[in-house]
Amino acid sequence: MILNALLAFGIVMSSATQWIVDGASSTLGELALLLWILLALGQMLSAKQMMVTPALVRLGGFWLGLALLTCVGVIVGYMSETLYASYVVHDTASYILLACITCLSAAKLDTKRQLRQCAWFLVLFANGTLAIQFLMGAGVINFSSINPWYWDRFRGWSQNPNQLALYCAVYGPIALHLATTSKARLPMVAGFTGLVIPVV
Repeated sequence: MILNALLAFGIVMSSATQWIVDGASSTLGELALLLWILLALGQMLSAKQMMVTPALVRLGGFWLGLALLTCVGVIVGYMSETLYASYVVHDTASYILLACITCLSAAKLDTKRQLRQCAWFLVLFANGTLAIQFLMGAGVINFSSINPWYWDRFRGWSQNPNQLALYCAVYGPIALHLATTSKARLPMVAGFTGLVIPVV
């Protein structure tokens, strides 16, 4: 349960690109995701719980194919134009982080229950952080290093409003999925409630 909460927290905070950790040049979300990868890998290796599931095989094939195509793209890019190493390193690190998260998630025992629990944590953390961001945008809460507005567009903790909008476009359908697939009334109501703030 703690690992699922940590994964959800890392995903939610990965949109908070204005929260850069001093000396690490990484966001709080990226550090949380890296910690989750290390803990999940350690747990699987120590308990020998890693399973080669059909989902893991498909994800592994996808990431292998993407890696090969990206290598071809980088070679073509170097031959035809100037590439900046900082951007290439950043994108490579992002893809590796995402590949580790998806593959480790698919290799767990009882993946369906684990991912559903992670989705509930995701909706909970997303609504909590979005509520705080709205309060900051309204001027109720102030942080000197965070500017929640990009001209007249609300961006919250993100660098640009489009990034926040894309994350909300993910949080909403996840909450809707949890609401429509829940059999009990209380989780159904909680799922529909979790849909409100991302839509707003």
